[in-house]
Amino acid sequence: MAAQELLELTGFPSLVKQTSIRILRKEIRKRPEMREAGNIIRDFLEDRISTQIISEEMAKYLADRFDEQELRQLKAILDTSTGRKMFTSFETLPTDDRVRKASYLDLFDEQEKKEFQTFYRLTVFQRFSDYTSMLLRIGMQSFQEQFKLQEKDFVKELVLQPREQQPKP
Repeated sequence: MAAQELLELTGFPSLVKQTSIRILRKEIRKRPEMREAGNIIRDFLEDRISTQIISEEMAKYLADRFDEQELRQLKAILDTSTGRKMFTSFETLPTDDRVRKASYLDLFDEQEKKEFQTFYRLTVFQRFSDYTSMLLRIGMQSFQEQFKLQEKDFVKELVLQPREQQPKP
């Protein structure tokens, strides 16, 4: 499926997973009683949250909005250094509001600016930029749904098992 291939090239599913884990750990650090659990939670989530499931959900969204030819056009953009620069970090993603700001071009050297301006004239690129924020929200939702499904196992493994392993007085 072309949508899955595009997501593999962008790394969006992994980006969503890592960002979600980072956000959770940041929230945990705000609670003194939970600070020590940050690394344990990160390891648990790294192990249990599937980027494949995140990717599948995001691919469905893309496949509903772009045909195979458009997805190939987007892949061609990603095959350029400018495309890789735009699509591999949250800070450089060409979201609909970001690409309309003149400061966005400051991210690129002169050659990349020319490539970006060429891409920006493409309808498929503009549409993808319009959908990027929702695509990432779908990835975050997938992460949250997986996390909710794992909560019982998380509590069991991290809270109950250590208590069960302690010697009884």
